[in-house]
Amino acid sequence: MKKTLLSLAGIFSFVFLYAQTTDLGGPISWKRNFADYKQIPLAEMPGFDMQAIQAEDQINDNIKDMPWRFGYKYATNIDLQSNGVWTDLPNGNRLWRTRIKCEGAMTINLLLENVYLPEGSRLYLFDVNNTNRVGAYTSRNNRPDGELGTELVHGDEIIVEYYEPA
Repeated sequence: MKKTLLSLAGIFSFVFLYAQTTDLGGPISWKRNFADYKQIPLAEMPGFDMQAIQAEDQINDNIKDMPWRFGYKYATNIDLQSNGVWTDLPNGNRLWRTRIKCEGAMTINLLLENVYLPEGSRLYLFDVNNTNRVGAYTSRNNRPDGELGTELVHGDEIIVEYYEPA
């Protein structure tokens, strides 16, 4: 029994060493007076046909040769140059934010491509009520393939915040 517990503790310790960074003090906008999220540009995802999705799921669930659907995937083209808003901070640091809305979603997560987070930068996702957040994602989360999958944020509208040090 002791060997089993020690093995489990060792496995969990190993997993936590490679887990995503989850706290570096929270989003910058939570600490400063950036509360008016309506000023941040909004990327609103188009709706989808729930009956068609459920019909597809019923067929796929009966075949059982693929995983169950986790959510509805939208292809987007949101980037730091074309979307969102940059805010220059007094000390020379910068903050980029954008809002994403998926009407009726219970949660939102992002699958990002071509991601490289420089040393000192931080990426957070949080709901518009500041009650649920994920991150900080940092340079420790950089992967050779440039992909980053985020955790789930509860709600159908989120803020994506990227902090860039001077």
